[in-house]
Amino acid sequence: MKSIGDEYTWAKEALQDLASDGIEAKHLTTDPDSSAYRAADDLYLENTTSTEPEHFLDTRHFLNNHRKNIKNDKELGEIMPGRTKKDREKLLNNFALDLAERCQSEFTQAMEIYGGDFVKVKNKISFTVDAIPACYTGNHELCRRHSFVCRVHSAIHSVNLGPGESLLVICKQLGAEISPGSAAEKELKAIQKTDRMQKAYKKTMKYKKERSDTRKHLYKIYEKHQEEKCYEKNKLMRPVKHTKTQVEDHPYAKKTTSCSDKKC
Repeated sequence: MKSIGDEYTWAKEALQDLASDGIEAKHLTTDPDSSAYRAADDLYLENTTSTEPEHFLDTRHFLNNHRKNIKNDKELGEIMPGRTKKDREKLLNNFALDLAERCQSEFTQAMEIYGGDFVKVKNKISFTVDAIPACYTGNHELCRRHSFVCRVHSAIHSVNLGPGESLLVICKQLGAEISPGSAAEKELKAIQKTDRMQKAYKKTMKYKKERSDTRKHLYKIYEKHQEEKCYEKNKLMRPVKHTKTQVEDHPYAKKTTSCSDKKC
């Protein structure tokens, strides 16, 4: 009896039934860990079908499958920094979650920007896969040209253009252009103007002097606090107190008594 989880056998029988009716599957979309495509490929290799199948992956399960593959990579587990095995496993799990979400986000944004044109997406993603490893090492040079979601890339974009202008450009690139003259555009332009005025003010001598004065004032407060915290009266000249035991241990320190002071 076949198991309900035996995808290979069920898929093979279903494809054979279709072939007997003159229908052959050319494209199969499955989960990455599915064996249905292998069944179709085996039928082609056995000459049961004459159409070579092409395999496509279901992107709905892309993130979870990617995360599992990363997490189960033994070589990655060995190079993860950590004092104990538990520390390394925890770090690998976090890395798997982050990288899987990063890849899913890159793919989703690419699909939106290129309107689902898979040929263009595939071409662009081929460069993105080089940008992601470099991004994790702190090098964001490739991110500026090939990443859709790098946070550092977005920050640089905002710094270069200003927050308002940056959002206008990004929305336009995503196909959600903000209508000219709309309330949203006016608000973004107001944000852009405020940002520009703040940057200009920070370049003035008045602002620089205020910053310098504030810094000096804070240093004085800190120094005064340190002095009050550490100061203790007579700390360097603390008197030495002799105990009774100490006096008895040194009889020469006792006061001598003459015979004239008492009856001999």
